[in-house]
Amino acid sequence: MSLRAQRSAPSSSRGLSVPYQPLRQDKTNNDIQEMRLLSIDDAFICQPSGRLISCTMRTCPVSTAQKTGYFALSYVWGDAQDTQPIVVNGRTFKATRNLVEALRHVCAINPECCSGLWVDAICINQHDDKEKSSQVALMRHIYAGALETLAWLGPGDTSSSAAIRLVNLIWEDDDIIGRGGKAPRPEKLMVRDVCDLIDTLEDTRLISSDVFSQRPYWTRIWTIQEGLLGKSCRLIAGADSCFLHSILGIMDWVMSDESSEFLDRDPDESDDALTKFQNMVRYIRHDAETGLPIPSLRATLHMAYKTGHGSVYSDMKRAMICLQMAADRKATNPLDMVFGLSGLVDVGLEIDYSVSVKELYSSTARLFIAQVDYARHLLNWAGIASHESTLCLPSWAPDWSISPRIRPIRGSNKRSEVPPSHQPLVSGETLRVRGVCIGVIQSTNELGIFPGNMNKRSGTIYWTDEQLCGRISSAAEYLVGGNAEEVLDIILSEPPSKYRHKYDKPIVTTLLHLLKDPDERHDAAHDLISLIQCFVRTRDISLCLDVGNHADSSAAIGPGHNIFSTLFDENRTEPVDRNAFLHAAAHQFQNPTFTNSLLGESSVTGGYVLLRTTNGRCGYSREGVQAGDVVYMAGGCSDLLVLRPTGKHFTYLATGCIVGFGGQYPIDWDNPPGDIEIVDIK
Repeated sequence: MSLRAQRSAPSSSRGLSVPYQPLRQDKTNNDIQEMRLLSIDDAFICQPSGRLISCTMRTCPVSTAQKTGYFALSYVWGDAQDTQPIVVNGRTFKATRNLVEALRHVCAINPECCSGLWVDAICINQHDDKEKSSQVALMRHIYAGALETLAWLGPGDTSSSAAIRLVNLIWEDDDIIGRGGKAPRPEKLMVRDVCDLIDTLEDTRLISSDVFSQRPYWTRIWTIQEGLLGKSCRLIAGADSCFLHSILGIMDWVMSDESSEFLDRDPDESDDALTKFQNMVRYIRHDAETGLPIPSLRATLHMAYKTGHGSVYSDMKRAMICLQMAADRKATNPLDMVFGLSGLVDVGLEIDYSVSVKELYSSTARLFIAQVDYARHLLNWAGIASHESTLCLPSWAPDWSISPRIRPIRGSNKRSEVPPSHQPLVSGETLRVRGVCIGVIQSTNELGIFPGNMNKRSGTIYWTDEQLCGRISSAAEYLVGGNAEEVLDIILSEPPSKYRHKYDKPIVTTLLHLLKDPDERHDAAHDLISLIQCFVRTRDISLCLDVGNHADSSAAIGPGHNIFSTLFDENRTEPVDRNAFLHAAAHQFQNPTFTNSLLGESSVTGGYVLLRTTNGRCGYSREGVQAGDVVYMAGGCSDLLVLRPTGKHFTYLATGCIVGFGGQYPIDWDNPPGDIEIVDIK
């Protein structure tokens, strides 16, 4: 794993005084490809504390090592300037302090590893780029062929010991997990030993405990494939250890029906133990669905080897998604943000540490554009998302060393048949697309961030009803270009025609689409009532006096309700009575239900802006788009592209959404909503 650090460390700090003989490399014959292995001296194994680590290094073919057996170390390099001496083949080698600590502890945990241990910092000549390139290309076979991967998480403490022991206690109990034909029995957790361990953990958390989520080990790109490639990965913190597959198995176990039944049990008033154990299971269930390191490993494992969303992904699509899933990880050498996943997913590029970062990232983007059927999977991470990049990449190429701070624009799973002539093409640093101009942005409106209670663990902001209503009311007024009274007048007076033409939609449908849900909704009456309640809460509209104090929050909307049936009658020619509508709306419910990720209770809303175009269309995109930017519907992209004119070409900014276009339904490229243009993006 430490390749990411020592490649960039000063040569004086590495202390590579060991003479390395060249390794034989033949990509077509594993019997010829060679690797180096360490053997730790018996004297150190017997008396490790305080002794200088001494080891010998031997060279052997990879196939021979796999037959005789060896172990692979996974760890974080640490401070390259903080070194301690060890002895390799009788010569002094300056290893980082964390590596020395890792060697001491893994030898104590599993003495068998001392007869054959692969440590990349020592077993690879870090001065030789050619050797590093060939050995990194071999890492898939090195970790997959090891008897066990030993993952050093760092020193142990009371909390890490409790978390690891709890994992072992749960996983090794056949009754709790339900093995050997037995049904899972979560109630078996309710014993004193488990209770004591839970008390030691903060907030009864396990998956999100410090040792499994906060250690530096979980921040590095290399630890992903190192933990997943091997037959077995043992997680070690101090003197305690457990297996990664045990934690993954526990996450699967908490999703079982038996666990659900356990959570539904009502504890007695005096039964604090049941509540404590239920909370622990709930936290595991919750954390198993989050972006924490170990749940992310599980998701990456499924993506790298299996399928996604019920479909078999192409190798290139899986590679791109894995890169995106690993975006929060870091690497000292930016090349490793791509090379560090090469053992899991093959992006079709030769591992070569002599290339520049710009060249590698651009080449990776070219491959994805050429081979992945959804260009948006790439473009969601480029443009504004990579605005902090200093690599001078083409605007359509992501800087994989930067993790975007906001999630991508929500796209559509509805695919269009795009003629081959309309597919995106790359020539040098130019991305050429064919598309239709949907409009030029006239203005944008920041959604804004209101003060709220920040949940520090999950990063979620919880808005009060008044704050949420204020956001929705101001957004509706911006989209219509008037105040709340004018919005209401339009809703009541405008017949809800399906479309003005094939792609445009009337203002009522536009409002509901952007304020509630990016996908089509059938319960439009429910959404309109919710919008009216937002206006009422913010005192932009007053209810008539006879209903203001008698709203029945339990009343349900019936299919035969006269007012709403009339409102959504496509053949009506008369406006709907204002007071009657407000009276009916007030009797439905008092709490607005707009909770989508654009305008609802979410911390990601600060990354978006609403927009209007010069031809009167409405939508949203990322912060950073501005008046004068152009919105295109392009072949090969299910979402719209927001581009900035720059001379004779365009700069890519972000994907976007305009109601009625892109992401709504498959695009008919035989009859597009405008003239098809050739657009060059640089």
